[in-house]
Amino acid sequence: MNATINFSKSAFFELLMSAVEAYTIKHNDSEEIAVETYAHLWGKINKRMPLTCTVNHVSIETSAIRSRSSVRTYHKSLEIKKEISDIFGVDYSHIGSMHTHPWIKGEDYGNGIIEGPECIRKNKLFHLSRTDHQSEYGRYFEVNKKNFSVAVVMTLFSTQRANDKKDHYFCNDGAIEFSIGNLKVWLFVQAFQHIEKSRLTQQQIEDSYRFGLKLSDYTDGNLIPIPITTDLNGTDIMDWVLFKPFGRINIEDNDAEYVEKKLSEKRHYY
Repeated sequence: MNATINFSKSAFFELLMSAVEAYTIKHNDSEEIAVETYAHLWGKINKRMPLTCTVNHVSIETSAIRSRSSVRTYHKSLEIKKEISDIFGVDYSHIGSMHTHPWIKGEDYGNGIIEGPECIRKNKLFHLSRTDHQSEYGRYFEVNKKNFSVAVVMTLFSTQRANDKKDHYFCNDGAIEFSIGNLKVWLFVQAFQHIEKSRLTQQQIEDSYRFGLKLSDYTDGNLIPIPITTDLNGTDIMDWVLFKPFGRINIEDNDAEYVEKKLSEKRHYY
């Protein structure tokens, strides 16, 4: 089973703006820098297989409770927003959600300490976590009598020096890596098909472990979110952001400073 998730330029613009803002600005009375944030994705869902969705609109969860390592939202907020989306028709359907993984140099990631973007690449810290996977349970829309959901993660890391060398699109892995100034960003998109546990094939059972989901936590009648091969319009996204001028974001002593682009270091082109 394959899926394609496309982003309009304006929707991607909104995702990137909200992710960078949450990464660099302290919120309300919080003393924490680089907190997670959360948004819902809206747009068009094709009614025929293979699954194809186009994200045209983004709504940031302003009521979300944000912290360095988690973000909590209110189900009532989504219920209200779905009612509003119904007013606008099928081109405003709820597609899924986006949340961020903000990383800072020197912090623990479970098996070690973040020293640079290579740690994020090697350990695929831009992927979903087990908790992220679990949160897809019970959330789905229907296409051709099959149930699906979509989860998006945007991961950010402030590097010591701007370097575009690793910027590229991971075809058929639902991932893309790009830079804006010295800020490294990974966009990861994952679609799920929700299948009754008792009907899972051996391959689907193996796929369910991709993000550490424990099938033993579910009964035979439960619909299990199984990750499926997911592609996105990565070439378009790279065209929008690649080698574009941007300043520098310095994070130190739990604070962030932005250096405007005319004063920041030159980019490295490859």
